[in-house]
Amino acid sequence: MKYNDREIAKIGENKADLEGVLFHMKRQGNDWSDWYQRPSFKERYFKLISNLLFYYRVSEQEPLGILVIENAQVAY
Repeated sequence: MKYNDREIAKIGENKADLEGVLFHMKRQGNDWSDWYQRPSFKERYFKLISNLLFYYRVSEQEPLGILVIENAQVAY
């Protein structure tokens, strides 16, 4: 998919359907067995706008990245 970075960042400034702070963790290697012992959680701010999931560092305004969510249902 082709897109313009500035246009996508501008969409991220709109009112979000859902937003908040989440903690996430990347797996290390191919092993998840000791995930609870690793202090490698990162705090990120997420915004869901339509089918675009923007993620930010908590103190920054520009998104670190964007995920396109297709064929998914969001529920509390």
